[in-house]
Amino acid sequence: MDAKEIRKQTYRYFESGYACAEVVSRTILDLFSETPRPEVVRAASGFNGGIGGTQEELCGAFTGGILVLGSLLGRSAPGESLKDLGALSRQFKTAFVKEFGSLSCPHLFKGFIEQNEPFGCVKLTAKATVLVADILREFETVKIAAFDIPQMLPLQKGGCPFAA
Repeated sequence: MDAKEIRKQTYRYFESGYACAEVVSRTILDLFSETPRPEVVRAASGFNGGIGGTQEELCGAFTGGILVLGSLLGRSAPGESLKDLGALSRQFKTAFVKEFGSLSCPHLFKGFIEQNEPFGCVKLTAKATVLVADILREFETVKIAAFDIPQMLPLQKGGCPFAA
């Protein structure tokens, strides 16, 4: 799917009752995972509209992106490398803040109200989904790897696995 099709798909998921974090997770999994992963979308449900719909803390669209990156690139056993996940998570965070100015749900929501933009969250979610898809496409091209094939990465011991 190109960016336009990704945005259309996110709108369809919103129309069917999913919210921001679920929409990002579901759309990206549709694109990049051969394996059904309903637990990721289910876990994303807790981050719709900020944490638990409170419009507090992190934006749900951002959190949905991080959840799906973790699903695709996270480890299955202690000691497996998280180097790629850390790099892509940081890349997504940087791109998200550059595009929207904040990771904060209340800050973003206040901006939608001030701009009289009733569909601001929907549009932000669609753009965030495209950001994640672009990052993953670039990664696939560079790594020449499918996401459903276990990666043989070196073990990593001690320290924070997300350290730069």
